[in-house]
Amino acid sequence: MSLIKLAGEVLSALRLRAAARERWLAILDGDDGDPQEARHQHLVADDRFESVLQQFVEFVQSGQAAGLVQIELEELEPEDRRTLAGLLAERGLDSLLSDEGFGSLSQLVSAWRQASCALTVARRLNEVRLACDSDSFEAAVAAEKDRFEDSSSFDLAVRMLERFIKTASGDLGDATHLNIRFWLKRYDSLTETLADTVEPLTSSGQLKAELEELDFGNRRALLAAIDGGLLPQLAPQTSTKPQSRPVTVL
Repeated sequence: MSLIKLAGEVLSALRLRAAARERWLAILDGDDGDPQEARHQHLVADDRFESVLQQFVEFVQSGQAAGLVQIELEELEPEDRRTLAGLLAERGLDSLLSDEGFGSLSQLVSAWRQASCALTVARRLNEVRLACDSDSFEAAVAAEKDRFEDSSSFDLAVRMLERFIKTASGDLGDATHLNIRFWLKRYDSLTETLADTVEPLTSSGQLKAELEELDFGNRRALLAAIDGGLLPQLAPQTSTKPQSRPVTVL
């Protein structure tokens, strides 16, 4: 499930709730219909809305979209973005729509791995572009999805490419290169943030405890980055050979 899809479901559920309430009130004002049934349908729609909104909140709070909330929600129409912001503000949750960092090491590592995969996808999409004509590009991209274990990162990289195609006035070559640069910049930025986060944990002896709190995939990826020298200040000083990037962190 992606953030933009959940946002769309929230807005759809909101509209259905509004329609159900309007129908119920219209019957109370004299329109034909069973007021009890209309009230029941309104309550069902209200429960559905609250459930979907809670899923959206939990998804953002989980950190799966950390640092990308604003980017993801740019796909919404301005009015829909304002509506979503208003819904969250009513509940004191408007800070969820900001990108003010990561609440935990787990969230940071997840975002870093996502950026690594998306960068790999972006580079692969450029290779696909070079190997086919523009008419067959969309089908060729769809065929690539099964190559990647992290389907959500694949979808995110493709959506960013679609956005860059619009920015580049339809020029596929420019768009694929913009996509690569975007994900490379994000990957490098998150790598730097990760290094700055892990270094004090190492020097204070707290890293082992923090690692135990990570799930297997994140723990393995972080240890591989440390052992592989991706985080220079933590790497064994046995070689001066530069590391290629990105290190596989999936």
